[in-house]
Amino acid sequence: MKKNHIILSKSILLFSLLMLIYSCGDDYNYTPLAQSIPDNSTGIKIIHTALGTDNGPLRPGTANANGVNFLVNYFSNNLKITSTVVGTGSPLSGIGFGSTFPINNYAIIPAGTQDIKVISPAFTVTTVSPAVTVPEKVRVTETLKTDANTKYSNFLVGYPTYSNFLIKDDFSVATNASMAYFRFVNTIVNTPVGGYDLVVQKTYPATSTSPVKTVDLVSIKGIAYLGGQNIFLPIEPNLSTDTGTYVFALRLSGATTNVTTLTTLIPRPTRIYTVFARGYNGGLNLITGASPSTANLPSVSFYTNR
Repeated sequence: MKKNHIILSKSILLFSLLMLIYSCGDDYNYTPLAQSIPDNSTGIKIIHTALGTDNGPLRPGTANANGVNFLVNYFSNNLKITSTVVGTGSPLSGIGFGSTFPINNYAIIPAGTQDIKVISPAFTVTTVSPAVTVPEKVRVTETLKTDANTKYSNFLVGYPTYSNFLIKDDFSVATNASMAYFRFVNTIVNTPVGGYDLVVQKTYPATSTSPVKTVDLVSIKGIAYLGGQNIFLPIEPNLSTDTGTYVFALRLSGATTNVTTLTTLIPRPTRIYTVFARGYNGGLNLITGASPSTANLPSVSFYTNR
């Protein structure tokens, strides 16, 4: 009986320690996104930034573009990489514009030369009468070459033609455990001459000895279409006791006014992020014959690499 009591006590102690570690939160859990890549395999993360209509019906009996950006699925040597994404209501049948797959970690594919096909899935619109079925459409057919035991980010880019933009995710530069790291990629297909600037600012709250202060942490200048900083840059992170706020501001080259901002990224120690600009300079209305609107204006998003 005493032996059983000792075993039970040890089990409770182990469980308590595990719960304590878990309760420390993201600030102290530095490896939940760590992922090893099997031998002869590649890790790939897919980001959909390509503009274009899904060709759904605008009015009953027509097949005009309805202004909605298309969904996609990825196939590697005819094997499907992506999976169904469940959104609000019915499950979606592909990756939506601005989305990343998978959200956590990387999809695993064989290393080497792969025939990649990007397809918008078929779908049926039942909100019109009679219902209209839109067939699947091949958006891109390309060959991608990847190295074994390596991770990549693959952006679907362009308008009105499309391609894959593959970037190696090299984490070897992230050597300082007290820092966060990020890079910037510009996928705005009609980027103006001179490009965009990305300015990262942190605002420190007032204290008993100093007023509110906003500081430019990083400035990346003149980024053209598919340009950016492939190497991850260090940036001051927010600790659990830090109440500072961050703004990733996209600006026309040399300007001081913001085109758009990202305020939801809070860098954490040891984390690695990719910040990317998407959309269309001046906006793009995809409805056939429609006048310009505020649809598809430039925006800035991010995903976590590690």
